Amino acid sequence: MKSRQFRQYLKRGHGRCFSVLKSTADVEKYRKDVLWGCLNGFAFDAQCEGSRGAYLYRLVCLFPDRESFVPAITEKYLSLNTRKSWEHLHFSELLSYFAEDGSELAEKALRKKYNDLYKKMIAKKRFGLVDFDRECLEYLAIIFGLRNITSWIDVASDLGKLAIASNHYKKQFDFDWFLYHSNEQYTEKRLLKLLEKKKATSESLSVFCDLYVSEINAEKERNETRKSETAIVPSVEKLVEESQNGQIKRIDAIRFRRQSDVDEKIRLAKELEKENDPEKKADLLTVFFSTDYPGSKSKLIEYTESKNANLRENATRVFVSSKRYVTTNSCRSSVCVKGPCFEMGKRFEAPRLPNDRKDRRGISYIR
Repeated sequence: MKSRQFRQYLKRGHGRCFSVLKSTADVEKYRKDVLWGCLNGFAFDAQCEGSRGAYLYRLVCLFPDRESFVPAITEKYLSLNTRKSWEHLHFSELLSYFAEDGSELAEKALRKKYNDLYKKMIAKKRFGLVDFDRECLEYLAIIFGLRNITSWIDVASDLGKLAIASNHYKKQFDFDWFLYHSNEQYTEKRLLKLLEKKKATSESLSVFCDLYVSEINAEKERNETRKSETAIVPSVEKLVEESQNGQIKRIDAIRFRRQSDVDEKIRLAKELEKENDPEKKADLLTVFFSTDYPGSKSKLIEYTESKNANLRENATRVFVSSKRYVTTNSCRSSVCVKGPCFEMGKRFEAPRLPNDRKDRRGISYIR
């Protein structure tokens, strides 16, 4: 495989690179290509897919002298600007694998970067909207803290000292990733028990313990709020009142559509059909978007022929998403699509529009 093609596969994180390196007789042919991959973070969205550190380290392990890659990687890592936070994640993760395999140079680079960021944050006086230094330090805190419980205590102590030295970080202790991974690795109960023992002899751990407990309580409150919000289903009266006062809130329409029972939906459909104002009728129809309309299909078809543009468009949208039947003895509306029609037990075949055909209002229907 040519170098250019190999690099294209490398950028995509393709498994073919492993096959090539394992099958080739001359692995040195691809050394520069693999090093090029190590020196560049190619993850499209590192927040979702993670970095390519593990992928590249596996490729490096197919070379007989993996340590030879470390000097170039550490050189670029130590000169990296913290504003390139996703690249920082890439290099930190990649070097952590080298360090775990016994590379002293990689371990020294990680420690140096951690200490430099820590000192910079303690001395920091001005803070922007995004704290890139904090993000980069948090990556390293996770790497060191998850090695063993002793390392975790050291990192927790450092974060406590940071909160003592900087009132900003005490008020905005935004190390959620570190706390999340810590709870996953060691469990919340174990960490709280350990901190309760240690905080009597360490001021920094005492401060960290307080911040940790406050974050746990805040998370519990957020979860309770989410539960209470999801439990509230707006009533028919509330939706009608919102429609009368202006416009139905989108979140209320969605909750009613997803969580209310059939009887409530039928009741709302009856209230809709009683309404005389076409604008308010159109607003009430938004509740039935992407669901079956429980009211009279014949009246729904009448609304699709309304002179009011909003009512006509909303009724058409509801009709198309409803079950494909109507309750009239004929189906001559321009919005009708293929489907059975039921009228007093009699079955009729509804006329249908050809594929991609548009009606006179320009709305396209595809079978």
